[in-house]
Amino acid sequence: MLKDLFFPPLHLDSLVTDKSLAFYDGLVRMLEERCKNIGKGGAFDRRKAALLDAAPSRALVIRAMSDASFIRPLIDLWRTSEKFLQAVPPDEKILNHIQRLTLDTTRHRLTRLALRELCMFFFMCYDVLPDVASLGSFLQGQLSLYRQSELMFGLDCLIPCMSDMLTAEGYQFLASLTAREHIPLADMAARYGIPRHGCRFFERSQQAYYILRLKALEPNAEDPLLTEVRQEQVYTKYIRDKCRLGHEVIAILIDKLREAGQAPCELWIDTILAIGGDPRLPRSARSFQMWWMVQGEARLQCMYEWLSKIDLELFLQICRGYINDKNRDDMLRMYPAREEFLRGLFRKKLIRQTRLFLGYNVQNYVERYYQGRKKLFSTKITGQPDLAVFYLDLGNAHIVEGTFSFTLKIMDRIPPTSVLAAYDDSVQVRLLGKGLEEDYAGAFHSVHNLFCYRHDPSGRWRYEAVNALISLGVGITTADVVSASAFYRRYQ
Repeated sequence: MLKDLFFPPLHLDSLVTDKSLAFYDGLVRMLEERCKNIGKGGAFDRRKAALLDAAPSRALVIRAMSDASFIRPLIDLWRTSEKFLQAVPPDEKILNHIQRLTLDTTRHRLTRLALRELCMFFFMCYDVLPDVASLGSFLQGQLSLYRQSELMFGLDCLIPCMSDMLTAEGYQFLASLTAREHIPLADMAARYGIPRHGCRFFERSQQAYYILRLKALEPNAEDPLLTEVRQEQVYTKYIRDKCRLGHEVIAILIDKLREAGQAPCELWIDTILAIGGDPRLPRSARSFQMWWMVQGEARLQCMYEWLSKIDLELFLQICRGYINDKNRDDMLRMYPAREEFLRGLFRKKLIRQTRLFLGYNVQNYVERYYQGRKKLFSTKITGQPDLAVFYLDLGNAHIVEGTFSFTLKIMDRIPPTSVLAAYDDSVQVRLLGKGLEEDYAGAFHSVHNLFCYRHDPSGRWRYEAVNALISLGVGITTADVVSASAFYRRYQ
């Protein structure tokens, strides 16, 4: 007898392969496409035309919908006609009328196709709907009239979580669920039959997912997520009125580093710069207006501090590496004193902002040094291709330092018409040297607080520079910028 026969267990897992999954995914998509055209003939089109004729009056549209056969034509118009959607949106009155029409049907509910199409409309047009909460509540009520086994295309999976998913905050629920289960968002969306292409619900979920994961990162964590969010098509998306995803990314990364008291690693600063660019531009600049105006002074000051330190390292690299390539032993001998002096200023946290001015050859050197990384803001020097100039704002004092035999300048303020106060694409080399001294004298009718020092091999310039800074009210001592060994050598 059959009951005495032994059937070995069927292991379905061994039958499921990538190839079989791809086949069934394709089959499901084909079935969905065919379902879209079911019931769409001449009568369907006539009902659509009747609804269009009744628009934009909501009362006339409701009157035209005499039975449930008008429900799918109405959903189709919502999905395909932006003008109709704006005139007759799925608000509470329309949805109540649809509810009354379904009560006159045999099963007192939407058909599976109508329910599927209305769910797709909910996801596709999610945050452009005037009353997404009412539509979500209506869909929950309709889904509750079905057993889970009666549905497919992801609607069956929606039933257990419909009170979370089909709401105004449903996209956040999908993002949280994805982060909790550690699977790709696209796979999670597919589980619930949520479209991925051109779907506002999926886009909002993706943005929320990025923010959740960013907030979970440890400061300076190396995570591929940071490469994803620096893509233009990702960070430029709006997440709410006037706020793009990039604004949130910048704020989260800076706040994490600030709270941890850490400077950004290469990946983190590159991500911030890839989105917002260098903030050390005039506040009227387009990139500053778009990305930095909303960030607040505290975040800006953090960026100024971090970027100034990067400027310092780049300037020292130019002094050390670029000049070494030029075989200038005399300049290399004076490099340690410049490095000590500049690093000492930074250790004392005296620097507010910095700027780099680079000759053509130095710019090319920097391009090779960065190797495709996001460049910092700099101004091109014309007339001396091998020169690099470093400007430092200390508040009470301003320093202009340069490579080779450039004369160090210290002043109490910068001339308002000088190149230090402007943001031109390029400047003549003279305007950073003698021209700057002339601008100062012309603007303030005195050179009393303008100090100029040549870099002598003995390092005497550092002591003179310290005295000048002290006279301008900068809290500094010789020991801050001169090593003990160099100090003792001077007085031996």
